[in-house]
Formats: sequence, structure tokens, C-alpha cells
Amino acid sequence: MDKLAPRIGEAFQTDDFDHVIPTKNRKNLQINDRYLKFPISEIRILPKMRWDILSPRFAMAQLDLGFKDNDMKLLDISHFKKSGVDEQIVKMRYDHHLLKLKDNLNAVIDERN
Repeated sequence: MDKLAPRIGEAFQTDDFDHVIPTKNRKNLQINDRYLKFPISEIRILPKMRWDILSPRFAMAQLDLGFKDNDMKLLDISHFKKSGVDEQIVKMRYDHHLLKLKDNLNAVIDERN
């Protein structure tokens, strides 16, 4: 086996775009291309969406905008529940998280495109 040949999943420099992307990320690119084509208009669709923060285009856009990985993660409503906190306050915190996430994802979508 040639020592210069890359192992499966490794990225290497070439003019062929398929070889620049690690093998495991090809499926993730399809996920992001499907869900992150157009700006997100409503927060209610966020829990139904999927996106991969490890895909190369997403990671570059995120880096260019200065977002951290935690800024792009969807948290469950249980994350905002604490003892003695009213359900309306929990819902308000969760909705705020979704609005912030929507804005962050829309910024990344604009940067990717």
C-alpha cells in the first residue's frame, strides 16, 4: 500500500472535492444541505430539524461568525426546569432559547450560502 495514499475517512489535498471531505461527513453534508437551505421562519420547527455542527461548511460558517458549539445545540425543555420555578417561566426560558438558536442558525445559513 502506498504511504502517500490516505486512509479511509482522512482528508487530503486534491482538486476533487469528494476527497477533501472526510468520508464520515458526507452523509452529514446531505443532512445540512436538506435542512439548512433556507432561513428558518418559525421556532416550532426547530425540534423537528436536524443539523450537524461538525460538517466542514457549517463549522467554517460558525467559526467565521464567532459562535461556539453550545450556541448551536438544541436543549430540551427539561434543561430549563428547576425546583420551585413556575411552568410559564420555564416555557418562557425555553422559547427564548429557541429564538436565540433560530437567529444563530439563520446567521450560519446566510454565511454558508
